Amino acid sequence: MKFKATFLLVFSSATHLVTANPTPCDNVTDASTLLGNIIDSIGGSKALKEVQRLVYKAEGIYRSQTLTQNYNLYHSDQSVAEMGSETLSFDLSSGLRARIDRYYRYNDYWIWSQPGLEPDMNYTIVMKDGTDGFACFTKAQNNFFVDDPTQTIGYVDSYLADYLIHQAKQFALPWLLQQMNLASSRLHTYDMVEPLTNNRFKVLELDGSDLSLIVNATSHRPYKIRFLENHATFGIATNDLLLSNYSSVSFDDKSGHRLQLPYRLQTIYNSTDVLEDVKLDSISINPPMKAGLFDPVLSPKDTTTPQAPKQSKLYPRSEVHEFFEAGLWGGPFESFFNTSDVFVTHPIPDIPQIMAVYVGYADYVQLVLNFTDGVLITDAAPHRSRILIQWVKEKLHKAVTHIVPSHHHRDHAGGVPDYVEAGAVVVVPEVAKKYYSNINNGNVKFATYNEKNPFVLKDAHIQFRSLWRDENPHARDWSYGVATSACPAKNEGVVAFVADVWSPDPDDGGMGDAVRFDIGYARQWLDAAVDDGLPRSTVVVGAHGGNTTIDKLESLITITGYEYPNLETNDWKAGGALCKHH
Repeated sequence: MKFKATFLLVFSSATHLVTANPTPCDNVTDASTLLGNIIDSIGGSKALKEVQRLVYKAEGIYRSQTLTQNYNLYHSDQSVAEMGSETLSFDLSSGLRARIDRYYRYNDYWIWSQPGLEPDMNYTIVMKDGTDGFACFTKAQNNFFVDDPTQTIGYVDSYLADYLIHQAKQFALPWLLQQMNLASSRLHTYDMVEPLTNNRFKVLELDGSDLSLIVNATSHRPYKIRFLENHATFGIATNDLLLSNYSSVSFDDKSGHRLQLPYRLQTIYNSTDVLEDVKLDSISINPPMKAGLFDPVLSPKDTTTPQAPKQSKLYPRSEVHEFFEAGLWGGPFESFFNTSDVFVTHPIPDIPQIMAVYVGYADYVQLVLNFTDGVLITDAAPHRSRILIQWVKEKLHKAVTHIVPSHHHRDHAGGVPDYVEAGAVVVVPEVAKKYYSNINNGNVKFATYNEKNPFVLKDAHIQFRSLWRDENPHARDWSYGVATSACPAKNEGVVAFVADVWSPDPDDGGMGDAVRFDIGYARQWLDAAVDDGLPRSTVVVGAHGGNTTIDKLESLITITGYEYPNLETNDWKAGGALCKHH
């Protein structure tokens, strides 16, 4: 999506909102003149035309962060690559071919996937642009969903190939300028003002390209390479590669040419969040390259095949970027599963309206509560959302009326837009309302709650409560849910739903996966549970865990050594007693 305009970019730290105010573009002559000035500012057209090969080496600083796993709602505070290095290689001689050699180490947040934080990520990807394009891991991978990330996975799916090639184009400044120079009749330019600094820039766009070049209005040096995307949660958002620390680079081919190129490359989201930070130690132009450097050389046992890059509304680049760079991209989910892959368990057999449900495999489990007038679902894992909406319609003959994300992390809330589109009310703590307010162009129905007033939904058969506290563990808006019968007796069963603070694994005595969650988070939740009056006999459904994620609260008490009191259903306090006779 592109806006050709003289516009102000207005950013809200609470919503990551970007607003554009379109006006007519300037003419092509102005755009061609601007391009000439840009090329002159980095070394001239003669040198630019001679660029055929390019290598960036970052030996000391490759760092990355993610917006998918933050504690805070509105700014990135969670690293992915704590430290690392990478080499980016490009062949511009015929189309675009690229290669990524990347090494990095995770921080301790990621123990839920890699308890020992090993092995380090150390992979190679080669890619080719065009109708016969592809992207291919020729060494290892970065996928959390496999037991051994050192195994080479070969060719990737079309959506990931599209993102990786798009990213290569964004990083290859000389290639982008070459493309613009070859098609100057399709160029357009306009002015831009950044509201916070009031700095003015020129923007250069090429029809048919989704990348635009933002340049300093005075020096004409490239400042940002921008991709404007439509994010399912944030709405219209900017994904910029910020170019800085320019220095002169001599060609390796002894031609005498030189170019001014940036040695610091930062991926900036909505002009505030640094998602990737790369400090280059060296840049080589037209260096000798060994034969086959960009070839997809794989083991004879490999069975993958090239997948041409393509985009999808269901799997947009904004999502692929977030999930791939955090190691969470597992491919197009709905290619593998549908409504026939929905599995149901009743945590309390005597209350059939309370269901623990998963799609495909048990590592993402949700509560589905069948109320008289509709269905409430806890958590909103992306793409499982559409499957569950259809399953509820087919099996329960109802609509999903309430969606209750446990917190804003994308694996738990990425499907909220699907539920909103289906007409569901979004049930979130008051602090999180703005976070979701741009979904569906702002057409969102909310039910909010706070620490003193939990969310309560009840009919003649069952009830559900969602509970939040300020400074909860794991995420600013983290909450947990409790489901019971409409009026539980003293020793009647209670179900609690939790995400990430405990990942139950009763198949291993409740102990085996204790290394896959933060025991400090678990104890914080137990503190809250005692304060709320959660019965000791509670059955807990975890969003994640082992082969099943349903276990007794007693198992967590054993794991943590917590001195949990002998609370019963009539001890419940949060939001009032569970039943009037209590």
